[in-house]
Amino acid sequence: KRIIFNGNGYDDAWIKEATEERGLLNYRTTADCMPHLLDKKNADMLRAHGVFSDEELRSRCEIMLENYCKTILIEGATMVTMARGQILPAVERYSADVASRAMVKKTLDASVSCKYETGVVQKLSALTDAISDGVDALEEALRKAEGMDDYFTQSACIRDDVLAAMEALRASCDKAEMLTAKEYWPFPTYADLLFSVQSDDLGQHRTIGVCGLRSKIFRQVVQKDRRLAFASQEIFVQHDGIIFKQGACRDLCGVALGKERSLCKTIRSMRSRMKCFLWTRKTSRTSSRLRKRKKK
Repeated sequence: KRIIFNGNGYDDAWIKEATEERGLLNYRTTADCMPHLLDKKNADMLRAHGVFSDEELRSRCEIMLENYCKTILIEGATMVTMARGQILPAVERYSADVASRAMVKKTLDASVSCKYETGVVQKLSALTDAISDGVDALEEALRKAEGMDDYFTQSACIRDDVLAAMEALRASCDKAEMLTAKEYWPFPTYADLLFSVQSDDLGQHRTIGVCGLRSKIFRQVVQKDRRLAFASQEIFVQHDGIIFKQGACRDLCGVALGKERSLCKTIRSMRSRMKCFLWTRKTSRTSSRLRKRKKK
């Protein structure tokens, strides 16, 4: 019987073919999958090959379900905190400011319709109610799941109740984000994370780099008085207005941990004399060149 499938694995037609025609299992969540580790055929196979005993197999299953349950419960509690403590106040503050601006316009000219402001306030008011209800529903689901002692039952409750409440709350928050002005939203947007890195020691923000799906992705680490900006192929170290460039590095993490300390130590000792840009092409030769300049 052929088992190779060269079609679209993401299409619903394949799910129907796999489950109905080929008789394959389709477990979508951890709560669905893990209990089947204890099925007789699986337990017999693992015991026959000396991989696990029955006690070890059940212990492993419970440990993995415990990890799943605790992870989702922590995420749910974090979501409640973010929605109630940060998202709701931000949306309320923005809607109140929009309403205030509409009142100012009406005071200036009673014939102004303020259709945009009215629509935004109405939509955000409905969304704040939906977010508040979603937070309450998620808290109730979390309390229900936390009160269970058996991880098999708890994981099923998380699958059916907690995750559903989290999805509903996420949908309302996403809609509110689309209507709320950027400066009011308490978290970085996807555009901020993907397309720009902003920093300045003086508190002024500026764009360091722009990236696309296949372009270089820039990240930044600010530590004390030196700034490191990491790109996919190059590392720039800026210290007191002096920029050093290290290029063609294979492992950015290794360079950051292994080279940063010695490089910045050399920079600190030379900063009174270095008033120009040093451009080097090989990472391994950067430190040696700086030592030669220090001796001179």
